[in-house]
Amino acid sequence: MTYRDWRENTFVFKFKDAIGYQSFSPENRDLDRGTVEEGDPLAVVACRAAGEEVSTSFRVYSFVAAWDDQQILRIVATGVDHERATKP
Repeated sequence: MTYRDWRENTFVFKFKDAIGYQSFSPENRDLDRGTVEEGDPLAVVACRAAGEEVSTSFRVYSFVAAWDDQQILRIVATGVDHERATKP
C-alpha cells in the first residue's frame, strides 16, 4: 500500500502474510493515524475464511480518517514493513 504525507513524500507499507482486509472508500482520503489491534474479531473472520488456524500472530492494521475518525481501511496480517518509496 502506498501513501503520501503532507510534505508530498511517498511511502510504502508492505504487509506480511495478509489474509484479509476491510475497505470503506479509502482512496484519496486524509488520514489521521494508524492503529494496530490484537484480538480483533476481523482477524478471526479472516483466519477462518482463509482456512488458517485462528492465531494471535495475526493483527488488524487500521487506518483512521482525519475528519470523521472512522476506520476506512483495515488489513489482517502478521506484520508490516514501512519504507520510503523509490522514485521511478
